[in-house]
Amino acid sequence: NDSFGQVLDSVRAGNTTHLAVGIPSEDIGSAADAGSVQLFTSNGTTLTPGVGLTQDITNVADTAEAGDQFGRRIVLPPPGLSDTKTRLAVSAPMEDGPAADTGLVQIFPLDDLGSETTYDQQPLNIEGDPQAGDHFGDGLGFVAGVSERAILIGVPDDVEFSNGIVHVIPLAGGVPRFWRPGSSGVPSTGADRFGGAV
Repeated sequence: NDSFGQVLDSVRAGNTTHLAVGIPSEDIGSAADAGSVQLFTSNGTTLTPGVGLTQDITNVADTAEAGDQFGRRIVLPPPGLSDTKTRLAVSAPMEDGPAADTGLVQIFPLDDLGSETTYDQQPLNIEGDPQAGDHFGDGLGFVAGVSERAILIGVPDDVEFSNGIVHVIPLAGGVPRFWRPGSSGVPSTGADRFGGAV
């Protein structure tokens, strides 16, 4: 069971509609459940298959490995404000990093898939340390305001912050920040698996 269509998202940019379909349980070669994402475009009358993304294609960081579940969550943020790019964010929450199932999120400009950016909890400007079972990217969303557009990355099983944490990644500039129960104005009462759905 490849789980084709377990998650999907679409966005209209100009005269083109972009559709992304997650296939998180697809086997890539001998790597069971490594996962992929299938892209489509539509001109309003015809749906045309595009690139199939995996972590094994040229210019995509990392490697397709058993159980990664690349495509478990996907988001297609539209252009907006000063940012003219249509982007695709894909999570692989079971990706092994420094430990098992630490997780990662990759953000691709649709007009240049090779210039993707990878996020996990290893950079100095991302709160927390990657630990086994964190599942970084198990929640994934997008929010737009009057002055900022950002990807939201949920880590509901974060080991260091046991109630969960959400990372806010601004698009087209800005400094990443975070929300977590008991900090950043988020109440701690009743918090559990914060970031499981964003």
